[in-house]
Amino acid sequence: MDGPRGQNDFARWYYGLPPVSRTVLFASFLTSIAPLLQLIHPYQIFNIWPMTFKGQLWRPFTASLYAGGGIEMLMGLFFFYNHSKDLETEKFTRTADYAFFLTFCWAIIVVISYFIDGYLYFNAVSMSVAYVWSQMNRDRQMSFMGFIPMKAMWLPVSMLVMTFVMNGPGSAFQMQLVGLVAGHTYLFVTEIYPGSHGVRPLLQTPTWFARLFGNAVHARMRTMPYGTAFNPRNRQTGAGDAAAGHATGFGSATSSSTAFRGAGYRLGDS
Repeated sequence: MDGPRGQNDFARWYYGLPPVSRTVLFASFLTSIAPLLQLIHPYQIFNIWPMTFKGQLWRPFTASLYAGGGIEMLMGLFFFYNHSKDLETEKFTRTADYAFFLTFCWAIIVVISYFIDGYLYFNAVSMSVAYVWSQMNRDRQMSFMGFIPMKAMWLPVSMLVMTFVMNGPGSAFQMQLVGLVAGHTYLFVTEIYPGSHGVRPLLQTPTWFARLFGNAVHARMRTMPYGTAFNPRNRQTGAGDAAAGHATGFGSATSSSTAFRGAGYRLGDS
């Protein structure tokens, strides 16, 4: 009885995850566990540019999915799971928008890695997700590593400090910093600059890209302290909702920030 019930519970949890987060999480798990099972050598996963340019074009993709081995893999996947599922369902209007966000950040990370000799990208992509999540929940109270209380806005800095203390200013730290830059670049061109200047986003999900994902919808509006962003396919507005006591958008209902002040919208209203 326990076996089938446990399998059903796992299936319910797995298929209850938003599609992009679910796919990346599962692909990362398979990519990370393969070297542990000695199915492939880690060297075949890393993005080594001379080998990539010789035709091994899978390397930039597998390097983005490899979360390490052992405890490092479990912590990395859990960290990505925690922030990615929230980001995909609470911030982005469509499944395609979140997939495009990850693709945009991944492209920036891969390009910059060429100049700093970075060869593993999972933590960089995870940092992009964590950075945008932290900006979406700036005043939300959280615990870093389970015991350090802080506001969510300080999560990326805490991650960088921890990586620097554990590994020094090497490749791991540099790639996390690149991930932060990628996440901030996405926010700048889609929300910060348009919100503060009253213009349309400088970057939107291409129509051809959106068609790959159908019409799956997660959320309608986003809240920002620096202005109003909207999905051009859906400009409905709603009143604020702070019932949960924590931020549901960029900033919270009690935010005192006045920089880039503008009209905003909050998720959760019909």
